[in-house]
Amino acid sequence: MNERLINEVTKGNVMAFYKSTEWNKKRLEILRRDHFECQKCKHIKHQLTRATVVHHKVHLRDDPFLMLDDDNLISLCDTCHNEEHPEKRIKNKRKHFRNEERW
Repeated sequence: MNERLINEVTKGNVMAFYKSTEWNKKRLEILRRDHFECQKCKHIKHQLTRATVVHHKVHLRDDPFLMLDDDNLISLCDTCHNEEHPEKRIKNKRKHFRNEERW
């Protein structure tokens, strides 16, 4: 396990992990393991969809020691990955005007 990456994630710098050679190799390994198929679409929706993302079942910030654990990683399509992260959705909010002139 790469202690430097664990320290970066613990400090909140998850991008250091996602840009690392270790992650890029593991990501490709997991996509190949899952035949580039979204595992959620395949097993829950009974559809074949191309996977483009490797998702951490236990979030990286929750347990950085599982960052490269095969059992904690799953291949997903963009749609299913977005469903796993509802907290990242951009919400359309109406602008609240500060005065009567509305600017």
